[in-house]
Amino acid sequence: MRITYRILSVFVLAVIFTGCEYFKAPETTLNVQTGEIKFPAIALNGERLITFQAGTGEYVEEGAVATLGAEDITGDIVVTGSVDSNTPGVYPINYFVETINSLGQPSTAEVNRWVLVTSEDLTDVDLSGSYQGSGFGNQVTTVTRLATGWYHIDKILASGNNIQATWAHVGGDVIEMPNQPSPFGDLNTTATGASAYLTADGFEWSVFIGCCGVFGPITFVKL
Repeated sequence: MRITYRILSVFVLAVIFTGCEYFKAPETTLNVQTGEIKFPAIALNGERLITFQAGTGEYVEEGAVATLGAEDITGDIVVTGSVDSNTPGVYPINYFVETINSLGQPSTAEVNRWVLVTSEDLTDVDLSGSYQGSGFGNQVTTVTRLATGWYHIDKILASGNNIQATWAHVGGDVIEMPNQPSPFGDLNTTATGASAYLTADGFEWSVFIGCCGVFGPITFVKL
């Protein structure tokens, strides 16, 4: 399903005029304290982005630390998600904690870790660079390597919407944008009608955006 540029532009203007910034998932949740009201915080042990090759070992959960001001509430963290160390793919691990603040109101904190199980050794593979986009927008996008198999893109639609995202190279021509939040709703290439794969000279995807549906196919050719 194709969505017109005009529809998404309305959302972009709303973001600009309300002063919102594009979301980039933090590695930790900052501890915030206003007066006597304390808010929970979660900090991951280890890296937020983890990569290893299928069949080379087992995923070891490193956990996280949760605090409420000076109080350690790590024991209240609820961890969900699992990793199949023998099956290539992207596996999200979620860390959630809920407390009651001094006003008697619930306060929560949540952090995600992504585990990438690859089908091959990607240590020396680097897909970063500048890409010419076409299909929805036609702007040049920048892809930055974050870790083995992990990348950041500054324009998922190759357009002036400047929607950013993190995505993964699973191996071969398989790539995936795991579900993640944005000012326009959740983003991913795993929803019905969405897809993603490497091409001979770049990559192509149809990406789901929560506000409006699936956009694509959008082609990116490396410059």
